[in-house]
Amino acid sequence: MAIEIILPLPSVKAAIPVPEKRRVWKALPSMPVVGFIDNSKTRASDILESIGRNLVARGVVESWFMIRKPNAGIGMTDSDRTELLARGADMVVAGVGD
Repeated sequence: MAIEIILPLPSVKAAIPVPEKRRVWKALPSMPVVGFIDNSKTRASDILESIGRNLVARGVVESWFMIRKPNAGIGMTDSDRTELLARGADMVVAGVGD
């Protein structure tokens, strides 16, 4: 099994219609920091941790960290968003399913 890593290109902005007032687009640094959101599903943190370790080992990201939601049925809070920004997340990965 292989993991294909696809990072967004600056030209993606033109291809995706996004209201300018709602989104801020910026180029990713060459070695981004990834924030993972563990939604509390069974083994979600194991999967995300494995992905984070592999991304660092392959030299694709500088570092990663994980925050945890109390359960999958609750959306991200303002506090979660603030923590992701404060910890320097350049990109966020969420959505571990069954």
